[in-house]
Amino acid sequence: MLAPGETSDDLELHVGAVVRVRELPDDVLVREAGPLIAGGTISLP
Repeated sequence: MLAPGETSDDLELHVGAVVRVRELPDDVLVREAGPLIAGGTISLP
């Protein structure tokens, strides 16, 4: 699950960012992450 060179601390930062993004209102999420979602680059573990 960790990329080469990552530590468990790095993983926790990634997971925390995902949680914060999922708590945003939909309009903010679409405006900020729309291009990423449209590109299919967001995936949950």
